[in-house]
Amino acid sequence: MKRISNKKKKIKKFKELETVKVPDEFKEQFIEAEKKVAKFFDTLEWDPKTGRILIGGERYILVRASSMRFGFPESLVSQLDLDGGINNPLAVKLIYQMAKSLGKSDAKKFHLSMGFDDPINKLSAGPIHFAYTGWANVDIKPESNPTPDVNYFLM
Repeated sequence: MKRISNKKKKIKKFKELETVKVPDEFKEQFIEAEKKVAKFFDTLEWDPKTGRILIGGERYILVRASSMRFGFPESLVSQLDLDGGINNPLAVKLIYQMAKSLGKSDAKKFHLSMGFDDPINKLSAGPIHFAYTGWANVDIKPESNPTPDVNYFLM
């Protein structure tokens, strides 16, 4: 089993965010989250002989983004024989719900393994986790109000 290490991350000072853009008032919280997420992903173990990729002791898989974006939805629509293909409202809803379910399940497990229970800690780790797993790059706008109450707004 190969242990992959990103030496650059180990010596990084974490004075600036690399994985997400946030308003200045949120930077410190996100810098702390970035430290924790970087440390988590620094545990990458790769063993092609057994077909295992472990990060933080959890098994991960590599899937080409194009397969998830095009191949999987097209195959799903083909199997369901939906009129309108990929633009069929049912297809859009199914694909959205599946992606949401994957994200929610991943987030719950990740938050648990990182020991995050505070809503703002969870929020700050989410976009960074997205970046480390290759899903997205997030830019949180200053108009956001990420409070754990009815006034919550994220843009």
